[in-house]
Amino acid sequence: MDRLSEKERIEILMILGYSDVRRSQQETCNIFNNLYPNRNPITRSTVSKLLKKFNQTGAIKDLSKSGRIKTATTEDKSLDVCVMLEDDLHLSTRQISRELDISQTSIMKILHDNKFHPYKVRLVQELSDDDFDRCEEFADTMMEKCYDQNNPNFLNNVMFSDEATFCIDGNNPTPNIHKRFNVWAGIIGDKIIGPFFIEGNLNGPAYLNLLQNSIIPELARLFPNLRP
Repeated sequence: MDRLSEKERIEILMILGYSDVRRSQQETCNIFNNLYPNRNPITRSTVSKLLKKFNQTGAIKDLSKSGRIKTATTEDKSLDVCVMLEDDLHLSTRQISRELDISQTSIMKILHDNKFHPYKVRLVQELSDDDFDRCEEFADTMMEKCYDQNNPNFLNNVMFSDEATFCIDGNNPTPNIHKRFNVWAGIIGDKIIGPFFIEGNLNGPAYLNLLQNSIIPELARLFPNLRP
């Protein structure tokens, strides 16, 4: 069987769980093997031995030749950090540091070793309580219009559009406006509108400028008989 990496051993213990949310060893094997189909499957014996080692030593690494356990950034602390993030991915390194009494530098090293990457949530649109009802009402209205025999070309007169933010270095969009750009494009019938590139943040004034100076003139060019 393939030798388990430190990350894989931690993941097995996380899948196994703890206290009243613990899974069976067979269920743990099934989940882990499904996550890693390209490696040799683990068995219940693998899980049992790993759990026994962790309970006896508080570590997951193999014994060194001297018989002592390698502690690097103490495996029990590493597991604590990973378990906390598994429960709540929105925790900051500062919160974890206070909770576990570990320096932020050590936490960053643990996260890096276990392939965790930081990200910042960007709240673009606020949802209100009646948004779902409004969406459902809109969907019903659109369905009625699509099946209206008196207007069979309804969808050909509707413009569908979307916008996206791209990062120059290929990573997820970041708050640094100098490393990202916004693109808008639409489609109506068999015609593509745009794409148009938007400088700076995609906000209300920028969108209004896009409508007045790019989208509406392009629609007028493609559809000269279009009524305002």
